[in-house]
Parts: sequence; structure tokens; C-alpha cells
Amino acid sequence: MLVAASGFAPEYDLITFFSLETMIYCIFHIGSFILPAELFYKEVAALKKILFKIINRCNNNHVREEINLLTLLISHEDYEITTAGFFVIELKLLFSILAAITMYTIVLMQFNPDADVFHEYMHGHLI
Repeated sequence: MLVAASGFAPEYDLITFFSLETMIYCIFHIGSFILPAELFYKEVAALKKILFKIINRCNNNHVREEINLLTLLISHEDYEITTAGFFVIELKLLFSILAAITMYTIVLMQFNPDADVFHEYMHGHLI
């Protein structure tokens, strides 16, 4: 049985490397949902500002009244994109996930400080 620099079987180091690769892929995949949500929040804020400007410039009372109702509706609602009500999808979520992954990766690396999994994988020592 082959033993890697970490003292474990090479398969375990390879699994650790692929787990990191999978986590990085998941971060990019989650980011593809978070960034459009952030753009949506910015657009809602911009729409509120535009509607307030239009109200001040509008001369038609009927149109002004309709825009005023829309402005009241938008300004008193919190528009959030959630995952079935569990948590809000926003940029803070991505940073929280990155922080958790970094923390647990550092903890795992402390259990295995001598293993350079990426270097060994790229040079074929684990295969």
C-alpha cells in the first residue's frame, strides 16, 4: 500500500484535493445566483429614485396619482429573493460561504501540514 507524504493512503489526499475543487465549483455556481439577485436589489433602489423624480415633473393628475400609488407600494415593501424562506440570497451569503470554506480548509490543513496535495497530484505521485 502506497503512503503519501501525509502518512495517509494517496486516495485520501486525492479526495481532499477533489473536495476543494468541488467546493470552488460550488462557490462559482452559487455566485451565479447571488450576483443577479444583487443586481435586482440595485434596480429596485434605482426604480424608487426614478419614480420620485417622475412624480415631481408630471403635470397629469391621473398619471401622478398612479405613479404615487406605485411608489407607495414599492417603498413599503421589502423585496428579497429567498430560498423557500430559509435565507435571503445576497452578497453577504457568498462571503459567509467563502469564510466557512476557508476556515474549514485551514482546520483540515492543520491536521495534515506536510501534504502538498496539489503539487503531488500535478506531478503524478498520487496516481
